[in-house]
Amino acid sequence: MSDDGDLFFSISPPPSPPPPAESEPTRNGECTPLPRRFPFPEEYPSINEDENSTDSSRSLLRSFRRSVYDPLPNFIHPPNAPITYGGLFGTMPRPGPTNRLTPSGLYAGSVICPKDFEPMRATSPRMTSGAILSSHESTGFGKVIEESAKSKSFLIRALFAAVFVLLLVITVLLGAGAVLFFNKSAESTCQNPSGPPSSGSAIKQHNSPYEEMLWDDVGQHEALSSHLMSLFEPERVKENLRWLAKDVHVAGTEEQLGIMDRIQEFYESLDFDVTPYEYDVLLNYPDYANPNTIHHWNGADWNVMSNGQAPFAGPDELFEAEEQDPRSRVWWNAYSNNGTTIGNVVYANFGTEEDYLLLEKQNISLRGKIALVRYGGVFRGDKALGAEKRGASGVIIYSDPADFAMNGNVTFPSQIWLPKAAAQRGTLLRTFGDPETPFLPSKDYTFREFDEETLRKSGILPSIPVMPIGYEDCAKIMEQLDGPLAMWSRWRGSMNVEYRLTGSANFKLDVRSFSSRRRIKNVVAVFRGAVEPDRFVALSNHADAWVKGAIDPSSGTATLLEVAKVVKEANDYMGWRPRRSLAFCHWDAEEFGLIGSTEYVEEMLKLLQGRAVSVLNVDNVNGNGTLSVKAVPLLYRAIVKAAGKIGHPNPTEVEAGRVTLLDSWKFYSPKGPLPGDKSVPAIGLPASGSDHQRFITFAGVPVADLRLESAPVYSYMLYHTRYELPWTVENLLDPTGEVLPSMGKLWLELARSLTDSLIIPFGVEDYAVYLVEQLKRMDTQLVYLGVDVLIGEPAYRKAFKSVTKAAAVFHHTAKGFQQLIHGVNAGDRPLSLKQVEMLNSRLLSLERAFILDAGIFPEANFQRHSVFALGNGDLSSNSPFALIFDPASKLLESQTEHDSLHWTRTVRLGFSKLQYTIESATSLLALDGF
Repeated sequence: MSDDGDLFFSISPPPSPPPPAESEPTRNGECTPLPRRFPFPEEYPSINEDENSTDSSRSLLRSFRRSVYDPLPNFIHPPNAPITYGGLFGTMPRPGPTNRLTPSGLYAGSVICPKDFEPMRATSPRMTSGAILSSHESTGFGKVIEESAKSKSFLIRALFAAVFVLLLVITVLLGAGAVLFFNKSAESTCQNPSGPPSSGSAIKQHNSPYEEMLWDDVGQHEALSSHLMSLFEPERVKENLRWLAKDVHVAGTEEQLGIMDRIQEFYESLDFDVTPYEYDVLLNYPDYANPNTIHHWNGADWNVMSNGQAPFAGPDELFEAEEQDPRSRVWWNAYSNNGTTIGNVVYANFGTEEDYLLLEKQNISLRGKIALVRYGGVFRGDKALGAEKRGASGVIIYSDPADFAMNGNVTFPSQIWLPKAAAQRGTLLRTFGDPETPFLPSKDYTFREFDEETLRKSGILPSIPVMPIGYEDCAKIMEQLDGPLAMWSRWRGSMNVEYRLTGSANFKLDVRSFSSRRRIKNVVAVFRGAVEPDRFVALSNHADAWVKGAIDPSSGTATLLEVAKVVKEANDYMGWRPRRSLAFCHWDAEEFGLIGSTEYVEEMLKLLQGRAVSVLNVDNVNGNGTLSVKAVPLLYRAIVKAAGKIGHPNPTEVEAGRVTLLDSWKFYSPKGPLPGDKSVPAIGLPASGSDHQRFITFAGVPVADLRLESAPVYSYMLYHTRYELPWTVENLLDPTGEVLPSMGKLWLELARSLTDSLIIPFGVEDYAVYLVEQLKRMDTQLVYLGVDVLIGEPAYRKAFKSVTKAAAVFHHTAKGFQQLIHGVNAGDRPLSLKQVEMLNSRLLSLERAFILDAGIFPEANFQRHSVFALGNGDLSSNSPFALIFDPASKLLESQTEHDSLHWTRTVRLGFSKLQYTIESATSLLALDGF
């Protein structure tokens, strides 16, 4: 090949060609220009060859020219016309130096239409090709054929020509077949409504594995679900519960670390990927050798009202074992300040803000007094803080029999009701996680930002002594009061005494406690998924207790261990692995203030926000009647669907026709969070209650908190007492042995649906419907309270209209997105791997769109979710949107112009932040390039 790309052959030159013909004769003898016939290159190089050469390649070239390039004549060849080369269809000059191919595909010097040519017209209809042949023969054509036949290479040339033509025909046929095939495939895809969305050309070749079409196998999911449910063994759950609740295991003690070590070993024996997470945190303990006490001054001496201990009131067969550890008897509230205070007692009902204000209206001061409050209404730490802000020197908290012993004298061990010599323990910490290291995990390298003294001055920890007691001891105190009677009916409980507001008697409260930095340990065990192993659903439960904790938390812990065992057996027997991973999470120090889970969230925040699908928490199983659920709207449908598959463990419910957990849930709690939708029963706000809280309010991970409770009357009255024993669970809570396994089945089925579904089965549309409905309710409340007037009606109405419009747009977008999720997960349509990933990545990030990095407002920077932040006021206690409700409450309470201006700005800014997060969620759902 030459530099310019022309192809040359070294061949002997041919004879000189006759003069070229420039036109073709017509019927009247005139010549017309020949049309362009073949789209070949501008010219070919000269080819010199010997006419009589036997070289096969050269012969093939000659045959090729004769058969392809000779033009088809449209006239009868005259007998006397000169023939320079015998072609199949007419005459053509031999190629030579002067006969290069032209753009028309003809030789420049071809003699096709000689100027002196006189056409011979057919005079008879009988003139046929035979006549033409004889004409050719008479002019020398037969001689040419005869000479060619004598050539030694004639057969070879013919064979090569035939093969070439055959290959050409095959190539054309294959090309035509391919075109028809892809046209048919594209047409089928366009006509199939179940096919994936298409863009661009109808003919789409799948050259990438990301375009492989995937279907969700619904039948396989159902079969797997049934098999998993069959693997639960109630006896294993009982065995777990017995060793978990054998000893007192308070966080930070050797007993608790021993339990966490054993849990770690359990998962290692299952070959899960196990990681311990250890932290050094500030905890608080009583002096077990010198319990807290309350005395009454009788004018001469101090009489004991309470010795701070509970004598054992359980079954006789347990007495000896339960009295071996004196720590079971001691009453205490964690983080109470150590000290002694003397003063009058003031009864403040539940110790809510409303109760304290009511006392002030009666001119009853708490300054220098000891507040006596009962459990219920608000968090115990808020009871203490409210009293402390009003100058109280101490707080006593008791459990009134009206709330905890509704059947009067029939209490534990005959029934689940609280006996008179039992008291509820609990924390007073008014934050979450280690209070010394907010926003950072309490690791060895972490600087301790606050010390205990600073924390008590700031109100994070109480600066006054606080102590819990039983209602038997409380009655002794109330009998000594001689002040005005409590005239409000809701202030009167069911103790057999007169409820008075205060009195002249003096009491002494002695609290002996100390704080210490202790080691705690979380255990996270991961069962890796098969397709998306870096994404996981977390099954969450804490393992620490105030005493032995057979109900809280060990009923949940024992169940979670059984769930892990079932998962392992399914893997061993049938090779099952979910599409995404399962993470079994056991937290430490939950009772002190969600410390273990909070430290984990702070340490693993980025990982959680990038990989966590959801957190499914079961703190405890405390009843056998109905489900109690707190969850984000994304999980409503998944929970309902799972509950409908689990048989009810209570024979009484089954006899009443409520054969599944969903049936009893709908019966006892029919009013759900979605307007007009009766398929979803009551579901509470997910922002409080247990370890799931920090995952939603700080990290933006979708959560659910699941519990089984008694119905129609709540009966978990032994909460945080020494009577939470395995005996209690086996004889009062779960006598059939099926209650805890039923919760395990629900837990696993919900987790399986979230890990195994092709598309994460989130209720995107439910979220939008919920937002629209809650915005309407917020508007009604704020207008009723006059908040719109305080911040300016035009500004309020403009802000509310704007955020409502944003929610409507989110609803419109979510509705289409939800239809796509449902169609795929129902097995009605396939998606490509690329499309599956596009959907799941958006769903994984949706809840995070509502996170405000700097917090909902400066005074609540530890709460970051614009919808589900934990509120700190009466308005936000049972409502979402704490970023608006909490500052609105402060605005209503403002006493100065400065405070009023500050909270007005905060309310208006809250509307802007809420709309920003809603619009962020809408943008996230956009399927650009889908």
